[in-house]
Amino acid sequence: MHPLNHPSLAVSNRQDIIAQFFDSNAAKTQENTSEDECYFEYFEDQCELAHQNDDFKNQICTRQNICSIIHQIKAGTDRATLKYNLSSNLDIPQKDLEDALNNVTDLAVRLYLIVFTGEVRRGVTGQSPIVWKEGSLKNTIAKRFQHQLILADSVKLEKLFNAKNVERIADVTIQWMPNLVDHLRFSEDGKKPVLNIFHHARFVEFHRER
Repeated sequence: MHPLNHPSLAVSNRQDIIAQFFDSNAAKTQENTSEDECYFEYFEDQCELAHQNDDFKNQICTRQNICSIIHQIKAGTDRATLKYNLSSNLDIPQKDLEDALNNVTDLAVRLYLIVFTGEVRRGVTGQSPIVWKEGSLKNTIAKRFQHQLILADSVKLEKLFNAKNVERIADVTIQWMPNLVDHLRFSEDGKKPVLNIFHHARFVEFHRER
């Protein structure tokens, strides 16, 4: 049983998590990027949030369970089967079992895809959710991220096209968002438009490698 909400994960543990979650060769290097720091800050925040609903004596939000769920997600296992497979190894009262299974399953999705899903019982996230209640996660994600290719030719942006200049020229405030669903979504802060930008691009590349 390995708890996930360690206050400061060692580099070796981070590499191990990246390798298990994303099957990435990048995990074999000793390089620790600023995006890694952002991801693992997000990682620990999400684990702390999930542990608020975890059973103290029979913790379900462990690395072993998270990795098992992600492995099944990659294999295309539907949500009901995934939860059934996990429940066979748990010693949790029946009345609490469904909530516990949903809690750890949604945590695994948030850590794996960096999209907001599940319920937050304390506080407001302000993030657009992915709703996955049945079937495979792959089908749910495919329906949510349907898109059409508009530009036939590739576009190369100049170095001047950066967040600071976008804020200055477009008169917007950029908010870095740990939720892929909200990428390029505009919102209001009462003064001027806020442009949400997903800031874990390195981990999207891990999925593309697969």
